[in-house]
Amino acid sequence: PTVKDLVKITVIQSGDHILNTFDERISSFAEQKFQRDGIEVLTGCRVVSVSDKLINMKMKSNEEVFSIPHGLVVWSTGIGTRPVVRDFMEHIGQGHRRVLMTDEWLRVKGCENVYALGDCA
Repeated sequence: PTVKDLVKITVIQSGDHILNTFDERISSFAEQKFQRDGIEVLTGCRVVSVSDKLINMKMKSNEEVFSIPHGLVVWSTGIGTRPVVRDFMEHIGQGHRRVLMTDEWLRVKGCENVYALGDCA
């Protein structure tokens, strides 16, 4: 088996579409490409918590709560520091910064097995 056969990727989006700030054609193209590549896209759900084994979500339409298992979580948000990130930064002693401090491997300083990339790092 190849690595692809051993991995499942799920994208969780709180809005009705991924890339919802872009033109609808771009959003639709990306969703169709993900589907062709076997990437599951869950829209209209909000992540309410993440444990070491589960991502717990709530559907925006009917408040149904459900969970999916994970081995690795990559969290991507929009621009600006989200309150949950600010709270996390305070908790790990990085509250005086605008971004998360990482090392050269994008590991969040002061946390084991936590990585950050993009605008938050």
